[in-house]
Amino acid sequence: MMKNITSLLNARIILIFLFFHAKTGAQTNELQKILAFAEKNYPSIEASRANIEASKMNIALQKNSLMPQFDITYQANYATFNNIRGMYFPAGMIPVSGPASGEAGFEPVLGSAASAYLNWQPLTFGARKAQIELAEGEYAVETASLENKILELKVEIINTYLDVLLAQELIKIAEAYKSRSEYYYLRSVEMVKNGLVSGVDSAFFHSEYTKSKIQVLRSVHQLQILKTNMSNWFGRDTLKYSDTLFFNTLPSPAVSVKTYTPPSLLLADAQLNVLQLKKKTVVHSMYPKLSLWSVAYGRGSGVTQDGMIAEESGLAFSKYNFGVGLHLSIPILKYKEVRLQLQQQEYKIQSGENNVLTQQLEMSTAREKAELNLQNALLIVREIPTQYQAAEFAFHAIDSRYKSGLANYTELIQAQYNLQNAEIENRMAYWEVWKAFLYKAVIAGNLDLFLNPD
Repeated sequence: MMKNITSLLNARIILIFLFFHAKTGAQTNELQKILAFAEKNYPSIEASRANIEASKMNIALQKNSLMPQFDITYQANYATFNNIRGMYFPAGMIPVSGPASGEAGFEPVLGSAASAYLNWQPLTFGARKAQIELAEGEYAVETASLENKILELKVEIINTYLDVLLAQELIKIAEAYKSRSEYYYLRSVEMVKNGLVSGVDSAFFHSEYTKSKIQVLRSVHQLQILKTNMSNWFGRDTLKYSDTLFFNTLPSPAVSVKTYTPPSLLLADAQLNVLQLKKKTVVHSMYPKLSLWSVAYGRGSGVTQDGMIAEESGLAFSKYNFGVGLHLSIPILKYKEVRLQLQQQEYKIQSGENNVLTQQLEMSTAREKAELNLQNALLIVREIPTQYQAAEFAFHAIDSRYKSGLANYTELIQAQYNLQNAEIENRMAYWEVWKAFLYKAVIAGNLDLFLNPD
């Protein structure tokens, strides 16, 4: 009899071990639906997409600076025309044209003017190009930031999803333990009535039964909390969480992660590139600035050349002018300011370079840890069937012995506890494998390794 049981256990263990290596996709439509919904609608992701569009507009804006500025203006005024010789800085004042006046008069007259003014900077000595490159670099940062946020969001969702599935399995185990505890409690009550066992047995089984009900309540509460967290991403509690593949199949441990660059490292590289591009714009800020201009305008005045008032002439143009020219500006005294800005930017670049190096070192260590975690989890899960079968066999054996009066209640309760613990270890082992595999996919920066392990 014992030989047949042992052979049966070994056969089941072998079948389970072979089944562990079956390549089955862990992705479910339910999980995929949650991930797609969150990626499309979660506010932080939408905010990042808006930032990308703003960065894209900034690129267009910098490129648009090549276009000339062309303004058409018209003005009419009603003012006095007293004037005086000499120089002054026209801050807060509007200058009056014409010769110096004799006696001051305070009779206003009409005046008018219209102009067409063109200003163009076709040559910026690299400043425009530097600004465009900076805008493109900032766009790359926002794009990398979006990819990183999407990955982080999906990882958080998958982690919680796995926690929900595990919590459901633990509730099933707790319910089974409660049922067994209730059975033994009720049976012990009958045995006490019949004088087969002492009242101590009934008391201990009653305590165990009460403890099992508390365990169920705590497990249900934990599941409710996790489902509430899931609703934060999906928005409504319509999920069934019926996926059991995670507790029946295992991923392939042979997937390589070295060919992928995770978004976090891409983001750090993009941020370093922006710091270097900002340094370039600082350098170009002390270069000369050359602009071409042209203007054509006409003016009308209610004052004649000899100083007489002619109201009817104020709104009619009587004089016209045009002009073209070059304007070259060289910031001679800006050298010290630029030098300080460059030193500041150099320190920022050093910080960015060290940040990239830190990420690379952490990524290298994380890859090794991910592989070790997965391999260790797989080794553990291969031992689980033996543990479970042994605990199940021991429970039934001690149950038979207790019914025959050959074992006491403490042995039975301990065997029942060991069986429950083996069931929990079984679910936890699968859960830990998938968690480790998720971590490996995260380090790779590619969740397809997890969602489609085939």
